[in-house]
Amino acid sequence: MVQRIYLDTNIFIHCGLSQLDQGKAKRSKKLLEQISQGKYEGVVSTLCLLEICEVVRGLAVEVLGVNSPADWKAMISSTIEFIFKNKNIKVIESNPEERLGTSKIKDLMYCSVVDDAHRMIVKYSGTTKEERGKFVHKGVGCVDCLHLALAKMVECDLIATFDRGFEETRIEVEPLIIQDKVW
Repeated sequence: MVQRIYLDTNIFIHCGLSQLDQGKAKRSKKLLEQISQGKYEGVVSTLCLLEICEVVRGLAVEVLGVNSPADWKAMISSTIEFIFKNKNIKVIESNPEERLGTSKIKDLMYCSVVDDAHRMIVKYSGTTKEERGKFVHKGVGCVDCLHLALAKMVECDLIATFDRGFEETRIEVEPLIIQDKVW
């Protein structure tokens, strides 16, 4: 049986903006290639698509100095293409037919995902650490808990990410920390 892997947004960010970190881009593309070949089944959510838009635009403008909306929109499109060009990646939450029959069941299902994400936010609070004169959070983030709840809902075996914050949540969905994976 093929393992189902939920793909964290950062996998696509490193593919689309490979100039930020060539090593992470290479590893991300290798994982997507293995998914394309059928070694894994990839899963992303519409939340991932929204995050790609937000993160790519922010990095394009603030880090790469891309000031033209046409240019950063093209960067967003080319990043999202990594999802839609791969026949073995399924986008969840994008098709009303994927949902159960009635609107009440639909609402309950969505509510249960949000409730599960909230439970994880409370359970996995992480730690704070002082770095360069200011405190930073170390651990899984709130949006990542929603990704985890979605991954659990569709019964993913792993969540592929570069974010070590997922290590504390391995009881929920086993993290596949890409920088540790040797291909």
